[in-house]
Amino acid sequence: MTQFLPFALPEIGEAEIAEVVSALRSGWVTTGPKAKQFEADFADYLGGGVEAIAVNSATAALHLGLEALGIGPGDEVITTTHTFTATAEVIRYLGADPVFVDVDADTERALAILENAKTHRYGVCNAAESFLIHADVADVLLPQMGAMLASHEVEIRGCAATCAAIPNAIAATDEDWDTEYLAPIVAVRVVPDVTAAIDHINTHGSHHTDAIVSENYTTVRQFIRAVDSASVIANASTRFADGFEYGLGAEIGISTDRIHARGPVGLEGLTNQKWVVFGDGQVRR
Repeated sequence: MTQFLPFALPEIGEAEIAEVVSALRSGWVTTGPKAKQFEADFADYLGGGVEAIAVNSATAALHLGLEALGIGPGDEVITTTHTFTATAEVIRYLGADPVFVDVDADTERALAILENAKTHRYGVCNAAESFLIHADVADVLLPQMGAMLASHEVEIRGCAATCAAIPNAIAATDEDWDTEYLAPIVAVRVVPDVTAAIDHINTHGSHHTDAIVSENYTTVRQFIRAVDSASVIANASTRFADGFEYGLGAEIGISTDRIHARGPVGLEGLTNQKWVVFGDGQVRR
């Protein structure tokens, strides 16, 4: 079944419907007394001392707003990736460059995934051993994550930014970034962007399982392509990296090699093939 991106539905009641009908019956649709009254009411709503101009679309409003701010060539305008193409088109029309933020993880969902990945079971190979947090959400996410891990009595070994945000965190050593604890201990590092996260994983990871939490499709695809691990997971717990969960039957083992089996290994993964060909005098030309 096709799933569409969530769309914010407008709240339309009888009062709004009556105003639309009244405007249509007045003979004035985009200008006239109704538009003038709307501008006055909106200016009053903003607190007075300001003027409001009614336009016929959000695109026109964005255009006027950027013009008023003096946005032009050489400027950068930060916008969300979950938007209409018209947003970027207006920015480009003015000669500026749109910058799409890649910090799109839902905090509540991220915390639930982090909690499950680390605390569901400690002594298993698909338990999380390191968390990499984007710097732009660290101020919000780290204190909540610290409280969550404290409730499970998980020791945090963190970078300087982590220790500053979580008082009970212990300063991490270089060895911590490479350690598989198999215990209630986790290493936490703040990174500036997804590229830095990928570099950290490919340098310090075990190439077993790595996961990303993000609502940015482009970032997720970049992560999946670049991370060199047997299992790469988007927006779910690392605990799903398991032969049974993958539909392979009982898991016999797991491999981070590339030949011949990689990842969770079921019975089929330990077998090979014998090719039998029957002919009747055919030759290859």
